Amino acid sequence: MKKVVLGWVGFIFICNTLSAQAVEFYPSNWFVKMNHKTVQVLIRATQEDFSQATLNINYPGVRLQKVHHFSNGHYLAADLFIEETAKAGEVEFVINTK
Repeated sequence: MKKVVLGWVGFIFICNTLSAQAVEFYPSNWFVKMNHKTVQVLIRATQEDFSQATLNINYPGVRLQKVHHFSNGHYLAADLFIEETAKAGEVEFVINTK
């Protein structure tokens, strides 16, 4: 049996206009070496409008594939691809609502 070591990948975020706002991410963590290489992250803020927001991620082995905007501007979804070479660590999300 092949032993798989799972690493925890957590989130931190930097938001140009959201520094004082509470932003939540779901799921709040995921693992490297998963069988499914894609993860969809739901981002929620109760006091900010994400309807025109842009999102950037710069982390080795994690690639942003697509950003989904919703009619309820408090939500944003990000499709991520986790490459085989990804190491456990903190992924920084940069959200710009300008």
